[in-house]
Amino acid sequence: MPKKGFKQTEDHKRKIALNRPDNSGEKNPNFGKPVSIETRRKLSLAKKGKKLSEEHKKKISESNKGRDTSGVKNSMYGRKHSEETKRKIGKANKRRHNEKKLNKSQPLV
Repeated sequence: MPKKGFKQTEDHKRKIALNRPDNSGEKNPNFGKPVSIETRRKLSLAKKGKKLSEEHKKKISESNKGRDTSGVKNSMYGRKHSEETKRKIGKANKRRHNEKKLNKSQPLV
């Protein structure tokens, strides 16, 4: 898809970047505000079905290659799930599995 509009010069792009407000972290007006369930559902639906381009997948893969989350760096290292937690995880997985089976059995309209 061809790009539309005016082509910015490199100098102009640099000036825009320097004058952009820093809204990261606590400076962001939405920092710390809870996101409603309805908003989360809408965001989820907006993302569903969108396919990542091969280029994007490659970039994600490259950014994850240097990460080592094994051993001590893993947040669960040296911990064990309690029996209650294992039961909850199993229940959630069964529900998820059953929902997938139901969705596959329903005909597409």
